[in-house]
Amino acid sequence: MYRHQIRSARAILEWSQEELARRSGVSLPTIKRIEPGMSAIQAREETLKKIKLAFEAEGILFVDGPHVGALLGVVTAVPGIVQGRRCVLIKTSPLEPAIAILPADAIKDAKKARKEGDKRWADILESAAHMAENLPPEAGS
Repeated sequence: MYRHQIRSARAILEWSQEELARRSGVSLPTIKRIEPGMSAIQAREETLKKIKLAFEAEGILFVDGPHVGALLGVVTAVPGIVQGRRCVLIKTSPLEPAIAILPADAIKDAKKARKEGDKRWADILESAAHMAENLPPEAGS
């Protein structure tokens, strides 16, 4: 994870450093220390995980590599895929919780879209769910 990714995720959610500290359980001085600059963050793994999980709870996803981003990029750009929250892809680390919940949420949203007469969107959602279900196990861990 890089410093600019934390700043970008905060900006997307319109969070202050104080809000990130509160939601992540990481102290404000630590947030202020790790955010400036562009390099990789030198912090404890536990600290970075807390920050990452706070963002993911709001639909910000940190993904690794073009394959996963391309695979989910179309469907994750709209609300409702990840626990009814907006979903933004920020390249950095393997997609963890989203792959686990994408199939169920996408199928549910596909049924709703089909019921509302939006066949094209329903097809896209069903396709995304199918692809997520068929990812190799290491893609979601």
